Amino acid sequence: MLLASALFALSAALPQPLEQALTIQVDETELSTGHFRVTEGPARIEFRVVYDDQRQAELTLLAPAETAMTEAEVELWEAWQGDDEADGEEEDSSFDGAYNVENLRASIGGEVSELGREDGLLVYAFTPLSLFSAEDGDGSERIVQHLTGRVAVDEAAGHIAWIEYSAPESFKPNMAARIETFMMRVSFGREASAEAPRMEELAFEIEGSAAFQPFSQNSRIELISAEFTPAD
Repeated sequence: MLLASALFALSAALPQPLEQALTIQVDETELSTGHFRVTEGPARIEFRVVYDDQRQAELTLLAPAETAMTEAEVELWEAWQGDDEADGEEEDSSFDGAYNVENLRASIGGEVSELGREDGLLVYAFTPLSLFSAEDGDGSERIVQHLTGRVAVDEAAGHIAWIEYSAPESFKPNMAARIETFMMRVSFGREASAEAPRMEELAFEIEGSAAFQPFSQNSRIELISAEFTPAD
């Protein structure tokens, strides 16, 4: 019995480079100041978020100038100003810069297959068990079952460079909708002075139809710079 358990554990172990990338000791921190660039279709804005001691956020528009904003950029800026996750009322770990090894491991599971190298990174395929950015009760389980995953390891830096989810074919998450295209990628990097990697970019693309009406969204959230404080 002990031998069988040991053999099962050995067979289920992730490849060493990936396992190492998922065992980084990352202290729990909170974003205190962040410089974001958000692109949605033709609209692009940059803003700074500063959290006070009560975790309330103040957003300051950096670009473009308010007088030069297009209608789409005005709508995007207003959406972020009114977003509960952006104003600190309900934070989402996928946007706060965290390299969350628990979420990454939960998403990847225990089985991967090596695909080779891409741009110098070691890439593995996996069957997603969850989305890295998913929260309990958000309904993502209806989507993730239709996706395939890839994860890239930067061996020199010792951390995951990016994790990506995509739909190999169209699918129906519910009776009233069909997804034709789905892609999500979360990228991580490490500054020279940083103790741990952090999220640098979240890219998202989805096309489909709902209630017989087509929809399309192409978004990119970049965390250009950030400062963190220890979590309470």
